[in-house]
Amino acid sequence: MGKRRTRQEKEKAIHSFSLSWSPEATPKGNVKRQFKNEAKAPLPKANKQENAMILAKDNSLRLIKKDIFKSLVVASLIVAFEVVLYLAWRK
Repeated sequence: MGKRRTRQEKEKAIHSFSLSWSPEATPKGNVKRQFKNEAKAPLPKANKQENAMILAKDNSLRLIKKDIFKSLVVASLIVAFEVVLYLAWRK
C-alpha cells in the first residue's frame, strides 16, 4: 500500500511530465486540489414571460410522455404475446 500524503503535501505537489512540448514549461496544478475553483457569475433569473412559456410547454410535454408510455406498453404486450405464441407453437 502506498504512502498516504497529507493535505499539505497534496497542495504543494508539482510533478514533472516525462514528455512536454516545451522544456521550459513547468506543470501547474496536476493535483485536483491545486486548481482554484473560482465562483462563476450567477445565472440570470428568467422573467415572468419566459416562466409562462415554460409552464405552457410543461402541459404538452406531459401529454407527449403519456403517449410514449402508452405506446411502449402496447408494444411490450404485443411482443410478450408473440413470445407466448412462439413457445406454445414450438411444443
